[in-house]
Amino acid sequence: MLSVQIRRGMQCFSISTLRGSRYVIPPCGHIVKGKICYSFPQAIPVNFIPSIWGLRGLKTDVFWSKDGIGQAEEAEIVQNDPVQLISQADNVGAILAVASSYQTCETSISCLNKLSSLKRPPSEISAMLLEDKRFTILCDLIMEKVSFQSDETALMCVKSMLGIFKVDLPLLECLENHLEMRLIRMPISLAVQVLLLHHEHQETELRKQTFQRAIEVCRKRWVEIPSSSITLLMGICKEDSSFLSKLEERALDVIESLTTNNLYFILYQHALQKHRNTPLIKAIVYHITKNNVYNFNVVKLRNMFYACCILNIYDVNLLAKLTTSLRNQITAVSNYVIPASVISSFGVLRWYDYDMLNMLISRIEHELHIMPDKDITAVLRTLSCLNYPCVERLGFVQKCMHEIKSLINENPTVWLEMVWCLAVLEQADADLITSVLEPSFIQEVIMKNVSSSYDLAVCNVRLQNLFGTAKLDLPDYSGPSLPDDIAECSDALLVRRSNRTAADSVMSILKNMAPVRSCMQMDAVVPYGYVVVLEFHDMTIGETPQPLGFHVMCERHLDKLGYKVVTIPYFEWSRCKTTVEGIQYLEQKMMKAVASDAAAKTSSITVS
Repeated sequence: MLSVQIRRGMQCFSISTLRGSRYVIPPCGHIVKGKICYSFPQAIPVNFIPSIWGLRGLKTDVFWSKDGIGQAEEAEIVQNDPVQLISQADNVGAILAVASSYQTCETSISCLNKLSSLKRPPSEISAMLLEDKRFTILCDLIMEKVSFQSDETALMCVKSMLGIFKVDLPLLECLENHLEMRLIRMPISLAVQVLLLHHEHQETELRKQTFQRAIEVCRKRWVEIPSSSITLLMGICKEDSSFLSKLEERALDVIESLTTNNLYFILYQHALQKHRNTPLIKAIVYHITKNNVYNFNVVKLRNMFYACCILNIYDVNLLAKLTTSLRNQITAVSNYVIPASVISSFGVLRWYDYDMLNMLISRIEHELHIMPDKDITAVLRTLSCLNYPCVERLGFVQKCMHEIKSLINENPTVWLEMVWCLAVLEQADADLITSVLEPSFIQEVIMKNVSSSYDLAVCNVRLQNLFGTAKLDLPDYSGPSLPDDIAECSDALLVRRSNRTAADSVMSILKNMAPVRSCMQMDAVVPYGYVVVLEFHDMTIGETPQPLGFHVMCERHLDKLGYKVVTIPYFEWSRCKTTVEGIQYLEQKMMKAVASDAAAKTSSITVS
């Protein structure tokens, strides 16, 4: 609505054209002696707010006829646009003054939206409004016209009310009821906005009710949900498994239209929730790999590595792209947090890029003194899992052990694990082995720091492995021995991998090659806590699988005990389709293994 004042001398004549009210009085313009003239009926009250279309900001001669007699006067058109007045108002009083002057629904809505955008605490604004009668008039004007408002306008008013008030006023109740009735028919994008808005504001039962109603509508209309809203809804409705499954199905339908950031968010959310939807994950990995990941910052790259290790994503192309992108940015990282996190992810994945791992270690080496013990132990754990060659990094490993030496008293169980990790890396010296084989230390670990039978079994096996390291890798070792009750413990079977599908397949073929009782022994526990038949997962690049971590130490010690280790790569074993082919394959493998050493005691099989 345009507002002008027609000034005539010292008098001010007020004329109005009101749209949407009971007065609709269009002015009639014509030309008198080359001047723009407007005439109005005599019955117009002089106290109306002027609004003359087409005269915004003009200076002209106005022909004013109050009694039908023409009279030319010089006049100035002064703009009083309510939209401009509202935008210029910077406090509650000024905004309410505009609303009370115009008293129209449109102006009241604009004033309400302006109130919610004031840079003052909502509690102060709400207190001032509840004490001002002009705000009550504003609310009444909006309530009278609620049924005529568009869904967008109603939602905008609800957003303003929720941002100001923690309680439900009659106007908010009216607007909420209006939205609820129209939810099922409004565009799905608006229904999603209703859901997102009420997710942030659930202070009252009414707001919770609207939120639940919005979820129900979105659940029913999930096939309409736009791709831009899928990630937001996944973050909000992660506890609603039925709705989440529909969102995942919808994401799979519109996967082509999702941005790389959307794909990243979905994958990362799956990792945080430890939830796996295999078809969706495969599609996301494919599209992320196809798209450009080089614009990911280091935080996103760290999160991607984390998602890969949690969700067991072993896509070599994706990991290579992520590694390349990280290599280009790692020098700009300001602290150890991100490099340490990526190193830990490599350990869980059992995958790493040698050059990248070197860069990460170099990045954190000078910050070991400020790193917490849990991060240092995670790094050492990763190095042992990956069987990282420590010849070049021997100083780094020694620095790590120096920084966490207090664990020997503060957390003996973790100290035992760290010494075991160094034994895997062939970096455990006699002093370290002695520190964990001391009777007092063993008593401390077994009696006070073990909370379950599984943890006890793990500690027993590690102590046996370390005693084996002392006897087999350190010929000059003269420290304490392992107590007999632990040395003879056969708990190694309790800590083997529960998933031995490939190993069981190989052993079923072995049973067809020779009598089981007289010629072979399954799951034999040899000295120092090793199970002869094992299965491990290898993620090295190419078709040259090599054992990693603990399995390297196991193979090394078994070889020194007189066993010959036969490695059965899965990619080779899977080609054996029949029992006969399996028998022929195993015979060739075992004959090749023992041919170089006819004096071998026996033969053991390690399945990879």
